[in-house]
Amino acid sequence: MVYRPDKSLVDVIGIVCFISTPSTLRRKYGTKTKRCNINIMDISGFTIDVTLWGRHYEVEGKQLLDMHKKTMPLIVLIKSGHLTS
Repeated sequence: MVYRPDKSLVDVIGIVCFISTPSTLRRKYGTKTKRCNINIMDISGFTIDVTLWGRHYEVEGKQLLDMHKKTMPLIVLIKSGHLTS
């Protein structure tokens, strides 16, 4: 694992181990958004948690959830994800 500072853009590829049930959050200005968490494991066994927010949950997140229910293992690639600690 290479150290990367917060807010770096990273590419991630791995097997989906777990997808949480979606939840709704209220943002600072009163608007609501949905999110779900995905746990991904790479070939070395390292796991990372990925959160899909808003439109990314509504489109890609729902597709992943449907595919995850039907098939195992599910492999995903995330291009230019924002890193936070």
